[in-house]
Amino acid sequence: MEVFKEILRYANIYSITLFVYAFLVCLKQEKRKLFFVRLIPVIAVCVFLSSDIFRNFFDMGSITIQAYIKTLPYVIVWLVAVLSVWFCFKISVLQAFLFQSIAYVFEHTIFNIRQGLSINNIENKIILYIVLILMRVALGVCIYFTVAQKTNRLNQLFNYKVIVALLASVNIFFVLFANNIFFNQGWFTNALHILRLVICAVLIALPFVINRMMQDKDEKQKLEYMLAISNEQMRNADENIESINRKCHNLKHQLIMLKETGQGVEFQQVISSLERDILIYDSNMNTGNKSIDIIIKEKSLLCDRHNIDFTYIIDGDNLSFMHKADLYSLFGNALDNAIEAAKQSELDKRVIILRVSGKDGICKILIENSYVTAPEIIDGLPQTTKADKANHGFGVKSIKMIVEKYNGEIDFAIENDRFSLMILFFDDKMGNK
Repeated sequence: MEVFKEILRYANIYSITLFVYAFLVCLKQEKRKLFFVRLIPVIAVCVFLSSDIFRNFFDMGSITIQAYIKTLPYVIVWLVAVLSVWFCFKISVLQAFLFQSIAYVFEHTIFNIRQGLSINNIENKIILYIVLILMRVALGVCIYFTVAQKTNRLNQLFNYKVIVALLASVNIFFVLFANNIFFNQGWFTNALHILRLVICAVLIALPFVINRMMQDKDEKQKLEYMLAISNEQMRNADENIESINRKCHNLKHQLIMLKETGQGVEFQQVISSLERDILIYDSNMNTGNKSIDIIIKEKSLLCDRHNIDFTYIIDGDNLSFMHKADLYSLFGNALDNAIEAAKQSELDKRVIILRVSGKDGICKILIENSYVTAPEIIDGLPQTTKADKANHGFGVKSIKMIVEKYNGEIDFAIENDRFSLMILFFDDKMGNK
């Protein structure tokens, strides 16, 4: 029974918990070569730091020694844990610093639960140790399914090394120094331990909250840049299409003359083919909105290049409330996405349908396209199918931002082998031009 009790006591030692939690936090990071071989010296060091030899050397159980000496072994264990995760995972020292500080906050959470709920008052040591182990296991499962799954999403945060260092330092100071310096000074009532639990939760969530804020800011800047250049793109497209139209119009008359004077069936077939090609470039759009005319002409040429059957019915007057740059960005991104999806289909199934209509004070935009692989829709938005997700998917976000600017509603759906985008604008909400 004493041996069993000693095993349970050993499983609850601070050093072991800290190392296990640190590795759990980093578990989704890329591992270095010979990972399991590297674990051998790490485990050996962890066992030594958990032994009575190391603990007794600093007289960790004494309450008469100076606070900074009492804190020293905890600092050593913490530093070794940082180096251990860096040694085993392909992360920088700064990343190891932050990840291990998060693990430290989790370990400190157990300490506060023990003190706040007076678990240490359980007289039967075996029951006490079992309760503590169950607490550690439960918190370890929590680490794996929450923090470990999200550490790969902190890329934005790690671009700001000073902030990362500050976050980790705050964690370490709160857990290590505040705890070990003041624990024996009568500062901690049960209420204070509950408060410290709340602080622990805040410190764990803070890096992810800041990272999300940075991502949102970065995305907003990219979207604003995309909108800023939309006006220039539209002007360039307008000038290019007008130039092409003039040249095609002149060439069409020249072909008519050649057709009348040329001889032979083959010659006539070549001329007829050229006429069909010119008609594509020389066709006049008249949707009732010049900006839409430019967009439709531009995207029609792209669809023709990729053999996509592009049909549209557009009442452009219904879009007069929108700024030209917003129109170009919204329809440009939506049709680019539709073309990208449709061109993956078989030749006879490449279809894009665009309808813009107005009725009872509601402007409705509907774009349907064929596809091969249906995009995953998360939080109401289709996710990019490209590998580099960090630098793609801004087209959809730009569309959403423009729709929200005019207080509209947006919906994406997959039905009958067609992917559809539907946007609704309302008369009483179209004032934000």
